[in-house]
Amino acid sequence: MIYKDTFELIDISTAERASRLDDTAWANTMEWTEILSLASYMTCYKIKSGHLVFSEGDKDIFMGLVLRGSVKIFKEVNNKKQALTTVTKNKTLGEMALIDGQRRSASAVAIKDSVILFISQEEMDEMSQHDPVIWGKLLLKIGRLMSQRLRATSSALVDSIKR
Repeated sequence: MIYKDTFELIDISTAERASRLDDTAWANTMEWTEILSLASYMTCYKIKSGHLVFSEGDKDIFMGLVLRGSVKIFKEVNNKKQALTTVTKNKTLGEMALIDGQRRSASAVAIKDSVILFISQEEMDEMSQHDPVIWGKLLLKIGRLMSQRLRATSSALVDSIKR
């Protein structure tokens, strides 16, 4: 579940969300009008350090773009938290669930006070109907990101096998 009860909604205009989005690599293939459109589907929250963003096994489907702060991604292995990565400014979390609709494969916790732009599955579905070009550009960006991460994971796996 998204832990919105522990998040602080940052009530800013679509133009302000677009401006913050424009400062990231996520907007580098879009025109300003497209960035405005994408931003209209996103919601901005502040999450305090130590608060969960999502837990492994959760079924809520959304992706977040970290604008400020950092979020640790981890798995529980033998009752111990095993850190997988830290998501920092201009990086995303949750895109796998947004694409495949599966339960969360890991947990995420803010390790610094963070500001994150979120887009939910419902908002993605609405975008696909009303702004299919923006939707397609976002999906392509997510696909490229997931491909890069898979390549890095494959490389790390090969390195660990060599040891």
